[in-house]
Amino acid sequence: MNASGKVYPEIEVKVSPDISGEIVNLFVEEGDSVKKGQLLAKIYADIYTSQRDQVSASVNQVKAQYENVKANLSGLKTVYENAKATNERYKKLFADKIVSRSEYEQTEQAFRSAESNYNGAKESIKSGEAQIQGVRAQLARAEKDLARTSILAPMDGIVSSMSVKKGERVVGTAQMAGTEMMRVADMKSIEDQYLMFPTAGVHDDLIDSLAYVDQLAVTAYAQDYEEDDWEAVDDIAGY
Repeated sequence: MNASGKVYPEIEVKVSPDISGEIVNLFVEEGDSVKKGQLLAKIYADIYTSQRDQVSASVNQVKAQYENVKANLSGLKTVYENAKATNERYKKLFADKIVSRSEYEQTEQAFRSAESNYNGAKESIKSGEAQIQGVRAQLARAEKDLARTSILAPMDGIVSSMSVKKGERVVGTAQMAGTEMMRVADMKSIEDQYLMFPTAGVHDDLIDSLAYVDQLAVTAYAQDYEEDDWEAVDDIAGY
């Protein structure tokens, strides 16, 4: 007995974009062979390029501010150390009644100001380091989003179906399931999915037809022998 059926790929991958936008280029058609990592399509990238450039500018600005504060730290430290030494000397001179209270208080004020500036600079450096890490993370995300505008083949195979056209808008996987753009199938390993017959007791036109043919064959065979002793039974059809 012959049975009709279809041949399906064992592995077939749906290709959907990570980001939303307009398809500006389609580089393959249904039936084309592709290699893993091959460029399949491009999504409008201007907005992502702009975001990347803005974040990149922020990175440069924060780094410049950080380097400026870091460069001034050495000078602020020197001022602080000198002010501290002067204040300690005038404190002793004031105790020995060599300088006036006013002169001592002036050195005390200068020391406190230098100390505040020095400590503020150190905190600014810590803050600057954290800001740099933050904007670098933003830049990495912007670069990743920009890279996602290129749709690449997930594996070697054949474009088994194409669901979109150039100029159409697609929804990224960040929003619900995303738009299925195409499918890539691995045709090296295929799976034959033949027509499956129902279980015993369940009939359709094909099963009934096959059962009838089998019954006729059994009837013809039995009539050549003892006509009254045979019984036609079809195990598939159940009668």
